[in-house]
Amino acid sequence: MAHAQEPLKVSVHAAPPGFYEFLLLHDDDAKFDRSGKWVSSDEADLVLVFAKNKDALGLVPANWWNVFEVLVPKTQSHLYYMPAGTLEDPLASHSILILMDRFEESVGNWELELPTREVDRDRFLSCFSAGFVVDQFSNASFKETLWGNAERCNVWIEAEAG
Repeated sequence: MAHAQEPLKVSVHAAPPGFYEFLLLHDDDAKFDRSGKWVSSDEADLVLVFAKNKDALGLVPANWWNVFEVLVPKTQSHLYYMPAGTLEDPLASHSILILMDRFEESVGNWELELPTREVDRDRFLSCFSAGFVVDQFSNASFKETLWGNAERCNVWIEAEAG
């Protein structure tokens, strides 16, 4: 596990396109490793898994499978965060699971302004999920980061399209 001042090494599985680039854009405090090198789950400080829905959990780390298998069907969350050392046989890393169908539904419920073109909407969801991951390691309030992340994502996506 990295020391507090060292950037977190991230192992990302099944992320939407552009996710890692958006993660670094959101990461104003340089909390995440910027080397761009691939990191295995065993070497990572953070294991991040994206799944299309609750039935597509194939990439969840094996040590955590039983927890997610029980937790996900019983809750309606879009993001599951397990700090390092949570379980009796813990991974040496934090773990985040994002269910994209629930994440997109939550974004709609928050009444955020989404791009109208599908390709831009997909980029927005990738960017916004990256902001959510960064927020798990910051002290900002949910409401502050919700609107701030949406605004930043819309600006970045508009600049890419322009």
